[in-house]
Amino acid sequence: MPASDPHRAATNLELQKMLWANIAELRLADAARTTRREKTKTVLVWGGSALLVVAIGTIALLWLR
Repeated sequence: MPASDPHRAATNLELQKMLWANIAELRLADAARTTRREKTKTVLVWGGSALLVVAIGTIALLWLR
């Protein structure tokens, strides 16, 4: 078998393209997942803070009656 088989070179090139496309997709998916996690964390922190303020306000109002 010759060392420079054009069919084999084309197949290797296609496999490399598919591999790099897959890596790019995985990196994009990971970046999107990280963004979603950060947004979720922010919403939970602010929501929890707001809930705490409302709870403290309610307790204070009931305490002063």
